[in-house]
Order: sequence, then structure tokens, then C-alpha cells
Amino acid sequence: PQNIQSRERSKSIVPGRDYTFEWEMEPKDYVFKAGNQIGIVLIASDYDYTIRPKAGTKITVIPTRSEITLPIVGGRNALNE
Repeated sequence: PQNIQSRERSKSIVPGRDYTFEWEMEPKDYVFKAGNQIGIVLIASDYDYTIRPKAGTKITVIPTRSEITLPIVGGRNALNE
């Protein structure tokens, strides 16, 4: 979250304030069997690529105010196959 505006520049965030984050993921194709579920894992830092937050830092994700968009190969029509 310290790099909300750019990767090159860190800026402290304000505790208790809501922030919106958007990022692109590395594309990878998966085929899920009908009835399977996927899960999302959020971590506070990637030890190889990010500055670690101070000990005790808490990040809260509110599921009812969060979303993830996953593209479907073949679009909406593919959902009915």
C-alpha cells in the first residue's frame, strides 16, 4: 500500500482511511471443472520485491466492498457450455 501512486515512490497511508488499489496480474490460463471454486490469497508483502511494513501493521480487506474481475475465455457464451 505504500506504493499506491507509483512503484518508484513510497508514500505513507493514513490509518482508518479507505484506499482503492488496482493492479494487473500475470496472465495464466486455468480450466476449472464445473462446481469447483477458486480462492484469493492476499499478502502484505513479497519479500523479494517489496519493502516490508513495520511490525504490527494491519491491512483490512472488506469483502462486501471489494471485487475481483476475472476474464472468461470465450466471454459470456462460454459460461453456458
